[in-house]
Amino acid sequence: MRLVIVFTTLIIFTCLACDLTYGPIDLLAKNSARDLVDRQIKTIAIAPFNSMNGKYQNMSSILREKYKAKLSTRAEFFNISDRTEVQTLLAEQDLRESGMFREETITKLGSMYSINGVVTGKFIVTENWLGNPKKVTLFITNISLASGVSKSFEATEIPL
Repeated sequence: MRLVIVFTTLIIFTCLACDLTYGPIDLLAKNSARDLVDRQIKTIAIAPFNSMNGKYQNMSSILREKYKAKLSTRAEFFNISDRTEVQTLLAEQDLRESGMFREETITKLGSMYSINGVVTGKFIVTENWLGNPKKVTLFITNISLASGVSKSFEATEIPL
């Protein structure tokens, strides 16, 4: 009986510690999700992420999937669209440096796919003195398709 109580207590403290320790992507997803809920953005698509300096573009899908996984754990008040057509359209669009979509793209996405928002991402990789990747800074922008208003978030010191 005593062993069961000790084991149960250990599990509870371990779970509490997990909830209290957030990594940079966890906090980024938490803040981004809070913004989506506050602005009543119910259905989103996540655009492919882009490297800001053109290097390490192969990390785009890895960072996007990590972010999407963390955001999915908070998606009780909004939906993440996984439709292939939406992802294809997002990948083909010409994003300006600000990360904003052209007006016709916003209208097309909203009406064709019943999406209220788009999440875009860009990142930059910092290298160590040998020129090897050391850490990533990830920038996420939530865009409301109804208003065109965007809000950005940043996660720094993401270890590789």
